[in-house]
Amino acid sequence: MTGISERPAPPAAVWVLEYVHKHGTEITAHATEADARAAAAEIARAGWDNVTGLYGVPDDPDGLADDEAARIYFTRRPPNEFYIIHGLDV
Repeated sequence: MTGISERPAPPAAVWVLEYVHKHGTEITAHATEADARAAAAEIARAGWDNVTGLYGVPDDPDGLADDEAARIYFTRRPPNEFYIIHGLDV
């Protein structure tokens, strides 16, 4: 025995957030799915002025959970603005 495990290491994973909008696509990599979802929520909060005043949209997103802020924002944006989160093994 060499002291080094004979088992292969589990695959490393990265979570990729693709944010598609009228100006193009932004791609960011995150260590966890939760981090990628938090980044999507950050986009939603930064653009909240685009949806303020629409039916069912709170004036301020700061009291919302990340997933709720992203859901509210992106369901009220045009179909050419959306995000996708991919989990990838590296």
